[in-house]
Amino acid sequence: MCTRYVKVIKPIRVYKVRTGTCEAKNKFHKYGKIKKGAKIWISHYLMSTGGGWVVISAHKYYSTRRTFFFASNGHARANWYKRIA
Repeated sequence: MCTRYVKVIKPIRVYKVRTGTCEAKNKFHKYGKIKKGAKIWISHYLMSTGGGWVVISAHKYYSTRRTFFFASNGHARANWYKRIA
């Protein structure tokens, strides 16, 4: 699902998202922070309320039919990661 392999250069907050029957019913819960130096997979994710990135890593973050992990950085759009591959 995620297409970009990146290295985190600034810490970023991660939310665990449980999908609802429609986008408005998705539930967001604070899950933690990704530390500087972590290597993860990301893909851009756009919602009607704003955008962010879906995050997958080998150890902690995953994606299933009902759950995924979402990183959002507000106004500073893409300055929290550096593309590796």
